[in-house]
Amino acid sequence: GPTPARGVPTITLPSVPPPAATAAAGLTTARITARVVQGARPVAGMRVILLTALDTILGQQVTADDGTVAFDMQIATGTRVDLAIPALGMRVPVDAAAPDLIVALPAEAP
Repeated sequence: GPTPARGVPTITLPSVPPPAATAAAGLTTARITARVVQGARPVAGMRVILLTALDTILGQQVTADDGTVAFDMQIATGTRVDLAIPALGMRVPVDAAAPDLIVALPAEAP
């Protein structure tokens, strides 16, 4: 058979079928949305950060008047992504199967 060029490693991978959700390049295009509400009221102006388990910031936004943020990004397949709201001291993992989060704050005391 053909011999590989000198100095070029030949890599043989086991033939395991990839998971259905795996993109060809190992990247997944994700749209992650969050809505911050207090009671029935949307909360505007809340900083929301998307980061990896290793604290690499993937993006940050401030909630709009309707309390929402939306992140569109490409992330390596299988990467754990957390959503953090520093003002609330909150950080939760994002489930790739359910990337639309609603953050409900406790109603203000009367």
